[in-house]
Amino acid sequence: MPEPARRPVRRLVLQGALVLFLLAWGYALWYSVARPEPEPLDERSRAEVQAACASTLDRLRALPALVSGAGPAEVAELLDEENRIFAAMLDALDAVRPTHDEGAEALAGWRSDWVVLLDARERHRTELRETGDRVDFRIPTQPGESRPITVRMNEYARQKGLDACESERLQVEIVDTPRRYADG
Repeated sequence: MPEPARRPVRRLVLQGALVLFLLAWGYALWYSVARPEPEPLDERSRAEVQAACASTLDRLRALPALVSGAGPAEVAELLDEENRIFAAMLDALDAVRPTHDEGAEALAGWRSDWVVLLDARERHRTELRETGDRVDFRIPTQPGESRPITVRMNEYARQKGLDACESERLQVEIVDTPRRYADG
């Protein structure tokens, strides 16, 4: 006879577990929608960064095109011009002042990645001039990882809606072949 008394207890425990499960799912869904954006970049700052990248792209497009099969001297000359344009972009990024501390820190980290990449481009240009030979360009990798630093740079740009700042659009990874700038 004691068995019938256990079934209502078991039913209450299962119902309680179901209620807790549904509450946990409800909270998880609410939190995923309502949580604040990580490393927020205010709209004014985002627009300034986007404008700096768009201006950089316009200036890059205005450079003489590198012909297919260009020698190391011609490649180095174009890299020199491009690196000056990218350095001006970094100067423009220095002037951007995000309103949120985390956003400012993330933007500074992204800018630092650009500095690392431009340093690599500069080393490549110097090596071309010193050797007079074709040399491979090595895109820096993220510390402790094997993926190129541009992957992280592009993840940030996409997350923040900075499409004009993506490395593919600016052709920053291309050093010794003709550039193919996308429209838009």
